[in-house]
Amino acid sequence: MSTSGTAPADLLSIVIPCYKEARVLGRTLEHLRPHCREGELEVVVSDDGGQDGTLEIARAAGFPRIVEGDGEPRSAAKARNRGAQAARGAILIFIDADILIEEPPFFFAELRRRFREEKLLAATVKAWVYPEVETLADRLYHVLYNEYTWLVNPLGLGTASGWCQIVRRRDFLAIGGYDPFFTSGQDVDLFFRLRRRGMTRLFRNLAIRESPRRYRKQGLLRTAIKWAVNGSAVILLRRPCLRSYPPVR
Repeated sequence: MSTSGTAPADLLSIVIPCYKEARVLGRTLEHLRPHCREGELEVVVSDDGGQDGTLEIARAAGFPRIVEGDGEPRSAAKARNRGAQAARGAILIFIDADILIEEPPFFFAELRRRFREEKLLAATVKAWVYPEVETLADRLYHVLYNEYTWLVNPLGLGTASGWCQIVRRRDFLAIGGYDPFFTSGQDVDLFFRLRRRGMTRLFRNLAIRESPRRYRKQGLLRTAIKWAVNGSAVILLRRPCLRSYPPVR
């Protein structure tokens, strides 16, 4: 991965990898539009070759930087890395295409403040389901997952889901970004490797909202178990036990 170029100190870059995300990307981009200002916040959409109209939606929005797929087989890790290469900010914020950020002005200001601590390499935030469709089961699961993530990072494990991963650009480049070997669980692997170099954290005062589409289609308990088993395999065995997470559209 190229390390050329100087990252503007105050610029935050949101990187959104997309594979057949035409149904949800428009809402996410409209959510981010009011907060994108030159030198402060940019959005990079990295398409992974879905050919379902995702690129057309990104182009119609007018403000994201767009990175098209390279023709190789689908790879979330490579799509994220391509997006990171096109991004210019000193802090990279990787989110999924269905993510909405809670209290964006405070969220971005707090990231700039917290990342002034040089020892901090990466962070994640609390995750919840869209409030209009959130169930009690959704809430309980995310309470448990958020608390688990908050606990294990200071203890030295280093983990975060792919919902939202915030990484200092220089350290992302130093470890080569996301590892394509991990066809699933590359988000867990990234934080595991970063934690070997320095501090990773969950910020308890920041949060995102996600679509529950996977939970509704595959079942919350089943999905949670698969994620837990695969994440453990990535950390303990240094390889995924799932070839990939099938797309849910």
